[in-house]
Amino acid sequence: MPVLSHRWVLAVCLFLVMTSAALADKRVALVVGNSAYQKVGQLPNPAHEGGAIGALFKVMAFDVVEAKFDLGVADLRRALRDFTDQVHDR
Repeated sequence: MPVLSHRWVLAVCLFLVMTSAALADKRVALVVGNSAYQKVGQLPNPAHEGGAIGALFKVMAFDVVEAKFDLGVADLRRALRDFTDQVHDR
């Protein structure tokens, strides 16, 4: 199941690149670390790595850093929508 974790990291990175290009005057990051899945045992790394990446973005003086963990599909969609609204309002 590590491939799924890497896909999430890739998706977040792509989202960051697209958002950063569209909003060149501010740097924003939404980090998602999913360690808990319904049909797979608890994964040890995604939540830990997500927290570390979020902390790194804060150290790098990103304007907005949101870290979310163990989101289901509906919660992930809501987090993306809320994050997009938040960064466009600033």
